[in-house]
Amino acid sequence: MGFNLLFWHSIFNGSQSKASQSSSVVAPPSISPSPLAPLPLAPEPKARSSKLLLFACGGTAGAVAKTVCAPLERLKILFQTQSELYKTPKYQNIVQGIKVIIKEEGMLALYRGNGANVARVIPSSAVRFASYDIYKSLLNKYGWNPELKNMLAGGLAGTSIVFSYPMDVIKTRLNVSSKAVYTGITDCAVRTWKAEGVRGFYRGFIPSFIGVLPYNSLSFACYDKTKTLVLPLVSNPQLLVLAKLGCGALAALFAQVATFPIDTVRRRLQLQGSFVLSPLVPGQRSTSTLRCITKIYQKEGVLGFYSGLQTSIFKSVPASSIQFACYDVFKRVLHLEENHVEEH
Repeated sequence: MGFNLLFWHSIFNGSQSKASQSSSVVAPPSISPSPLAPLPLAPEPKARSSKLLLFACGGTAGAVAKTVCAPLERLKILFQTQSELYKTPKYQNIVQGIKVIIKEEGMLALYRGNGANVARVIPSSAVRFASYDIYKSLLNKYGWNPELKNMLAGGLAGTSIVFSYPMDVIKTRLNVSSKAVYTGITDCAVRTWKAEGVRGFYRGFIPSFIGVLPYNSLSFACYDKTKTLVLPLVSNPQLLVLAKLGCGALAALFAQVATFPIDTVRRRLQLQGSFVLSPLVPGQRSTSTLRCITKIYQKEGVLGFYSGLQTSIFKSVPASSIQFACYDVFKRVLHLEENHVEEH
């Protein structure tokens, strides 16, 4: 709670401390040579605007990454939930699954649910990435171990799921349904509200919240750690973006494998009570987190918790690497490097 108060205080009151310094001699901060020389750099932002621009960078990076990988996102969710929808598995692998979707629903069906996903990920990624940088700067005051500091900052940044979770539920239900069930975001939201109330928008929230904290902690900490190990070895500045893509891929792979069972449980719970499982009488199949875990284990064994992992890796690794790299590129272009943010 204390860190959250410090976080919001640093955003809205950062400009006051900067204003008190404006009467003294102003020297332009030293900016290290940009590794992205071909990209035009924006004028250097002021204190409050620099923090707000962090949110814009995070939201934009998230939207780009999710849209690029939207077909694999839908297929991953179908793999995770098909045992709830069909008696025998309908989707066998990535290529076959994509062919089935295109044949039955058309090419655009690969992007079904992406609108809800983008609407969810823009504010979620904005808060997650920006708050991670701001939390890191706040935690620097305590002189903690860098890896511990990065893991704690990543976990705190993951609390943004509280605000974005309803759109995640809508995205999941759209991903596993056709237009015959839900025509779009609004239809899904209205019918979920009428049938289940607020509770319907937070089905599976507990395992999601439990899972997002270690996922964020591991992914952010691993990304920063791999950057410190890999980037000094890159002599060509033009290859830095590719190096950051690789660092993001490694971080995403490690975090995804470690937390995937929790993600499978939350996807199953998000369907409970929906019109996807019970078209006539929604709500009849709702269950608890513990019962869901027990059911998966009894019916599918340990491997059931990793259903769709291959597709998730193909989707999440490039998506996360794009997200991390885009965020760093946007920060560099807007003069929002970490050392500059911490000065404010």
